[in-house]
Amino acid sequence: MKILKYISIFILFIGAGYYGLVFMAPKSIEFQVNEDFDAPIDKVFQMVANPAKLTQWNSTMDKVTYGEKYPLMVGDKYEIYFKGDQPLILSRTVQGFDQNHRLVTHGIIPNYFVWNEDIRFEALDSTHTRIFTKITLKSESLRTRLLMYAKETHEKNVSQNYQKLKKVLKR
Repeated sequence: MKILKYISIFILFIGAGYYGLVFMAPKSIEFQVNEDFDAPIDKVFQMVANPAKLTQWNSTMDKVTYGEKYPLMVGDKYEIYFKGDQPLILSRTVQGFDQNHRLVTHGIIPNYFVWNEDIRFEALDSTHTRIFTKITLKSESLRTRLLMYAKETHEKNVSQNYQKLKKVLKR
């Protein structure tokens, strides 16, 4: 009987610890990734802003569906299907589009995340481009709150995708 009491107390502490972590986790995170590319601004912008090109350099994406229209306009929508066992679909809406200068999107995976991006493009010269990507990630449920602790992982993933984009642009 005494052992059952200790096991119950142990399980209670484990549960309290887990829920403490969940409720103390930040509801959202914000980070910025900057990257320089050895390519003209128009080429970099098209690879980043054209939904048809995203799967060529973003390793997490399986496919993208959209209305086949490019350049995008404010209000246009497209969906990104992510790789993996659990089907995740990010529905994105363009909130800002300035050819070769800026792309702003609002994305949501219902009951999972809101993923907002503000990407600015700067021509360093005729053959070099710098992009500034500001991302705000907001948890939409308690089950995804723990992922807010992984800010460095999210930054690393975005940076790795930009490294792959560099390779694609060299082709």
